[in-house]
Amino acid sequence: VYLADTLPAGVTVQISSSVGSSGQAPPVPSAGNVLWMHLDENPAQNGAILARHSCVEVDGLFVTDNGATNRSVVGRFGQAVSFVDNDDDDHVIVTPTVAFGGQAASVGLWMKAVDGNETVLSYAVSGASDEFVVGIVGGILTIRVDGSTLNTGVSFVSGNWRHVAVTWNGAAVSNNLTIYLDGVQAYQGTLSSGGTIAAGGVTVLGQYLGTVNGAFVGADAFGGELDEVVLFNRVLTRCQALLLATQPGDCALLAGQ
Repeated sequence: VYLADTLPAGVTVQISSSVGSSGQAPPVPSAGNVLWMHLDENPAQNGAILARHSCVEVDGLFVTDNGATNRSVVGRFGQAVSFVDNDDDDHVIVTPTVAFGGQAASVGLWMKAVDGNETVLSYAVSGASDEFVVGIVGGILTIRVDGSTLNTGVSFVSGNWRHVAVTWNGAAVSNNLTIYLDGVQAYQGTLSSGGTIAAGGVTVLGQYLGTVNGAFVGADAFGGELDEVVLFNRVLTRCQALLLATQPGDCALLAGQ
């Protein structure tokens, strides 16, 4: 950085601000939005940074053992990232730690799954692996929160794009977990009532985080494609889940709602 009166000969300065190339300021994040990844980066290969949206300051590091193989594919909106089934190296680790935790959580994402047993998203803290996990077990969408597991009965093995939104309210006594499939409520039940998701953990896409900084297992790996992954530390309404399922938007999509 040079002071204006000490610039070397021939050096010019371009002043930038938070206003983007469109001439408009970046959108204000929706309340409680801690992660919004479009996964549009192309190529997506080992070591690629899968950038967050500009108003959520975290990135995802794509890790695979396929080296320079481009895993970017045509997604539901723009591009998506493809994961190889049963590959213990395939995952996206979100860095730095997102501001996640508390008694409310929601996740929304598009996925095209090819297997009936896989982990879609996993959040863990040191000493506790099942703080918040979205997975498929035996072809059924299964959710883990604060150490408790719930088989929702929602069937999910499909070669087509489906949007899944999961919202959990730990402060509620009953019916505190709701699942929306393609914007339509598919399940409501009770999971870990009174529970709390610990803060300061690590978020991974496409793998089960058994222990923080621990080894991954191929049998837990997600096989298929992911697109438009969002994470909130608040409860979403039915209308908000429908919005996520019908347009890519940005992290301001639900602002003010």
